[in-house]
Amino acid sequence: MKNKLLGLVVILAAMLSLASCSTASPRPGSSAGPTSGVYGITLVSQGGRMTAAPTPSPLPSGFGPSMLVPYPRSVVLIRAAGGQDAGQLVARVRSDAQGLFRIALPAGRYLVTGKAQIMVHVTVHAGGYSRVRVQVGTRH
Repeated sequence: MKNKLLGLVVILAAMLSLASCSTASPRPGSSAGPTSGVYGITLVSQGGRMTAAPTPSPLPSGFGPSMLVPYPRSVVLIRAAGGQDAGQLVARVRSDAQGLFRIALPAGRYLVTGKAQIMVHVTVHAGGYSRVRVQVGTRH
């Protein structure tokens, strides 16, 4: 009886182990999961009167110098740019405290906009992330 019970416990443990492997989802930051999409930064112009010539300032995460400044926690809308779904909203993401965002998307063509409604055309290739700068408005 003891041997049968021990055998049953071993079988159940093996089944639970296999079940947890098959349903586990990838952790954020792991290499598993979608490998293409869009990453970017939301930007705003300073607006108002300038008293001196503007000087470009560096942006975070290698986005280079810009006359615009990062705008945190801004909503970015991503729409299909071609095919039968052209113009349809496919994703919505909010930028972080530095104005940065990242979202996984399948390969394809997209229109990316912020609240300023200035469209940025971007092509996402399988296996990579495309970089965009999204102007979301003017700070007064």
